[in-house]
Amino acid sequence: MTEITEEFLKKILLWRINDSHKANYGHLLIIAGCQNMPGAAVLATTAALQSGCGLVTLHSTERALDSAAVNCPSAMLSYNPGNCISEMPANMDKYSAICIGPGIGQSPETSNVLSNILTFSKSSGIPLLIDADALNLLAKKPDEMVNIGEWSILTPHPGELRRLFKGMESLDDNIFHNTGKLPEVKENIGEKDKNNSSSYSANTPIENAIFDLCKVTNSTIIAKGYLSKVFSPSGKIFKNSTGGPGLAKAGSGDVLSGLTAGLMARGYIGVNAALLGTWIHGKAGDILSEQRTMESFSSFDLANNLFQAFKLLYQ
Repeated sequence: MTEITEEFLKKILLWRINDSHKANYGHLLIIAGCQNMPGAAVLATTAALQSGCGLVTLHSTERALDSAAVNCPSAMLSYNPGNCISEMPANMDKYSAICIGPGIGQSPETSNVLSNILTFSKSSGIPLLIDADALNLLAKKPDEMVNIGEWSILTPHPGELRRLFKGMESLDDNIFHNTGKLPEVKENIGEKDKNNSSSYSANTPIENAIFDLCKVTNSTIIAKGYLSKVFSPSGKIFKNSTGGPGLAKAGSGDVLSGLTAGLMARGYIGVNAALLGTWIHGKAGDILSEQRTMESFSSFDLANNLFQAFKLLYQ
């Protein structure tokens, strides 16, 4: 297992070229938010705008776009009529990466959009980050897991991981090759099993199941939690060295999604975007926890302070 550290990440950093312009650094499409949950779209978009990608477009409903117009003036806006995500944006081929899921809800119309996005991403080769409600919709339609294109990223917390495991189990009763049954997912992915001191070695049931999910979905998986772990399709596990209880607030995951998807649009392959996004997100939380205490910063503060972690990497 490899630890994600500042020194490790400096080896994979991309640098900007003097004679360059915004189109050189990618265009991210974010499909997030709805009339009842506009904030998730704003958090993901704010984070994406600090990722280094050249352009960010938010596709959402009216309330989310109104808020984004005020809080994210650099973002472009794509209007989806109605109360939920019910249609794909136009001109999809112009994007370098897609983020879908934060605050989109689980309506039938939104589920259909997710299906179309999966098909488009796989056929076009445009990488996709799937988070939040999009993961829950995917767990309800497990047959579509095989429609996720290469280099994509899934970002489940323990509850979403449980639901994905149940969906995957319905695809193949023998998918959990280490136990033959659905493994228990603890709140802390790194927590040792009380009955087995080696439970979280590289061969544990949960880790094997996550690797199976990597294979089925062709994706890198960020298993969120305290000291989150990144699982790559090649069979490697990376353990984060940043982040703490200060991140245990609503919207923190939306920030991670926007940041990591922005890194994909910027030009990082899936696993590298996941490693950078996880560390930067956690480090920004650590810095804010020291400056303001763990209690007294919001996810919007986090999104607006990602630069403090970036600064450490680029020093």
